[in-house]
Amino acid sequence: MENRFKDALERGEFVVTCEIIPGRGAREAGQEKEFAEAKSIYATGRVHAMSITDNPGGNPALLADTLGKEFLDEGIVPLVHFTCKDRSRNQIISQLYGMERQGIENILFMTGDYQ
Repeated sequence: MENRFKDALERGEFVVTCEIIPGRGAREAGQEKEFAEAKSIYATGRVHAMSITDNPGGNPALLADTLGKEFLDEGIVPLVHFTCKDRSRNQIISQLYGMERQGIENILFMTGDYQ
C-alpha cells in the first residue's frame, strides 16, 4: 500500500494529518461515526495520514494500533500514537512487535499524559 505520509516526508513536503480520538469501548456508535468521517476525509487526498491518539488525557480507550489496523484494511494510512505511560518495557516491545506484524509503519512516540 502507498504510504502518503512517509512519501511526503521523504520529499520534504508540508505534511497534513487529521487526528482521531478512539474513545472508550470497542464498538461505540461515536467510534463508528468517526471511522466513517476519517474515510471521507482521507479520500479527499488532502491528508497524508490519519493520526490516532493513544489513551488521550491519560484515560483508557481503544488501542490506537487496533484502529490503525482497521484503517490499513480500508486503505487509509495511519499515524499511530504510542504513549509509554503505564507500560513496562516488555509491554512496549510486545506491542511494537504486534504493530510491525500488522503492517503499521508510522508511529509517533511520546511519554503520555500523567495525572
